[in-house]
Amino acid sequence: MRLPIVAVSVELLDAPHYEGVKRCQLFHAYLGCLREAGLIPLLIAPDSTPTELQQILDGVDGVLLSGGDDIDLSLTGGDAPLEACKPVPETQQRSVMAMVNIAVERDIPLLGICLGMQSLGIAHGAVLNQHLPQHEQHTKGVEHSVNVTASGKLKDAVGSEPFSILSYHHQGLDSVSPPLKVVATADDGTIEAIELPDKEFVVGVQWHPEKTPASAATRALFASFADAVNRYRAKRVKQS
Repeated sequence: MRLPIVAVSVELLDAPHYEGVKRCQLFHAYLGCLREAGLIPLLIAPDSTPTELQQILDGVDGVLLSGGDDIDLSLTGGDAPLEACKPVPETQQRSVMAMVNIAVERDIPLLGICLGMQSLGIAHGAVLNQHLPQHEQHTKGVEHSVNVTASGKLKDAVGSEPFSILSYHHQGLDSVSPPLKVVATADDGTIEAIELPDKEFVVGVQWHPEKTPASAATRALFASFADAVNRYRAKRVKQS
């Protein structure tokens, strides 16, 4: 049986924040979680154009938006990056935003992680805080609890009990607007997960589940994502 294919966003490392030749990066842990869930990862060039992405996403069954550095709000008409920020290259940010828009328009299952969640939020009008006042409680692998606060795909996957995660971010969403819905928060109120309820599976999580691949919450989240990817693949094959 042919396994479903998931497009995975990749970081573009370039000056001024990285020395040497421009290069791509993806932490291997993402691939392990996808394969454990029965999915084939397909790494997507971080400078892919919208036209290229239209063709690429014709042949995949899901999208995973990986983590990375910081959103540059100035590219969407917002404030310039703060000194504490390390904005991703413009080509990477525009490519990821295009991936979000195409996937949502086609109802391709999408899982956004950290920067991926923030990108999903920005694409749907969320307000981003460039440097959270409580950032020290959320960066460098700090462990804290996540509380599921609303029904949705995340609650269906992991249940309603709080669970422990590892956090690696200093930016975060201050608020979201419909059709986005907040479905989980930290004890200090930080938004930890968002969803598009009217879609098959569009979920963003602020933490890094791939850092704890053996945890029950990580396994449940990727299994739920895989279920949606398999349903999408079955529908796509039937229509072809």
